[in-house]
Amino acid sequence: MRDVEPTDRIAPELLRGGVLSLDLATRTGWASTRAAGALAWPCSRPFSDLALVPPEPRPVVRFGMLTTGRPGSGHGERAALLHDWLAAFQREFDPGVIIIEQPMPAKFSKNLAATEIAIGLRMVVQSHCHRHGLPPIREVPIVSAKAWFGSKLQKNKAPMIACARRLGWDVKTDHEADALAILDLTLARAAIARKLSRNIPEDIPATSIAKRRAARSVRRARA
Repeated sequence: MRDVEPTDRIAPELLRGGVLSLDLATRTGWASTRAAGALAWPCSRPFSDLALVPPEPRPVVRFGMLTTGRPGSGHGERAALLHDWLAAFQREFDPGVIIIEQPMPAKFSKNLAATEIAIGLRMVVQSHCHRHGLPPIREVPIVSAKAWFGSKLQKNKAPMIACARRLGWDVKTDHEADALAILDLTLARAAIARKLSRNIPEDIPATSIAKRRAARSVRRARA
C-alpha cells in the first residue's frame, strides 16, 4: 500500500470519519472538521475578486497550533511529541483521513533544517495512519494551498491570515491559516469531484474529454 495519495483521490466514505489537516513544522498548525462538515463543504473558492462578495459559509472547524519542540530539540523529541498528540486526537475525534502540506523537496528548499524536520514529522504521521488503520495520508503542495487562499509569495503570510479570518476563523498564526487552507482546498476538491460524478451520465465513456466537458458544464452552472 502507498503511504501517500493525491488529494483528489478521497472517496466520500473516507470523509465519514472527519478530516484532520496538518502544516508540519516546529510549530505545527492543525485544523479538523467532523464528517457532517466534510460532506457538506462548499466547492467555491474562499475569496473573490469582488471584495463586496462574501465567501460561502464553511461548516464548523476546530483548529490550533502544536509546538513539536524547542529550538535545538532533537528529532526524537519532536517525533514523540507529535506521536502522543496524534494518538490523543485520534482517541477524542477519530478522524478518518489525514492531509498534510507536502514538504518542500530538499533541492528547492532554502531552509534544509526545516525541510528535514517536516520530512521526519511526515513519517510520524504515516506511522500513525498505519497503526490506526487509516488510509494513506494525502498531501497538498505548498504552492497550491497558498494560491487557494490568495497568497502568491511563500513568505507573505498576511494574505493567508486575512483570508482565514474572512472565512470566520479567528486565527492567531500563519501556521493555523496554512492548516485551514489545506483543509479548505482538499474538501472543496472533494466536493467538486462529488458534483462531477453526479453530473456525468452513466452512458458517457469515462474519457478525459467527457470529464472535461462535464467539468465545464458544472462550472457554468456554478457561475
